[in-house]
Amino acid sequence: MNETKESFAFVPEFISSSSLDVPSIHADISTQEIVQIIREGRERGILHHLDREE
Repeated sequence: MNETKESFAFVPEFISSSSLDVPSIHADISTQEIVQIIREGRERGILHHLDREE
């Protein structure tokens, strides 16, 4: 117990950036190529298999 009769408050720290903000990389690949790779993986069941492992 605090014998000096002082009070304290816990105040959450304000973080101005999102935890999803990550540095970008320079990759010589288009958005369409990324979409195509993801679709091909889904067709083969690779991404579905990875989801079930969790």
